[in-house]
Amino acid sequence: MELKFLRPLGAIAMTLTASIIGSQPAHADGSDRKEAIHIMLLDIYNKQQKADLAAGELKALIALKPNDPVLHGQLGRMLAQKNEFKAAIPQFLIATKNDPSNAEYWGNLGICYMQTANYNGAVNVLTKAVTTQRQGGTDWRQHLGTAQQYVQHDQQMKQYKEQQKKQQKEAEDDN
Repeated sequence: MELKFLRPLGAIAMTLTASIIGSQPAHADGSDRKEAIHIMLLDIYNKQQKADLAAGELKALIALKPNDPVLHGQLGRMLAQKNEFKAAIPQFLIATKNDPSNAEYWGNLGICYMQTANYNGAVNVLTKAVTTQRQGGTDWRQHLGTAQQYVQHDQQMKQYKEQQKKQQKEAEDDN
């Protein structure tokens, strides 16, 4: 029953979108119309929880506006929610490049780095998230502390392994 209800709503929304877009002035290349259509479709797909279709609309919008940090941030979050952290990293890198004062982009990039075991990278960008966070936004300090603990653990493990190799070599030399 719900699908039958959603399909007419989608058709109505697309019809309304087309009529609204048809009444708007557009650039010679039609980019305003294309952008409006993709935004409306993105909204519809998000409301219907169709993440793959929504991601496709985001990619289409990014093709129209390649330096838009909001679009890249949205796509990065969408990919990260699907545990596609390596694919999300470039999106957050573009978002932070084009909006370096946005702590959410830095913090989400740090989370992706942590999930891909790039703890030094996570510490660097989470530090930026902490220094740029605004009141009422996400507090990235706990994530930064976790990343710092991972870096410290990695350093300790490296020292331990080097010490083990050294002791093994000394034992072999004694024989």
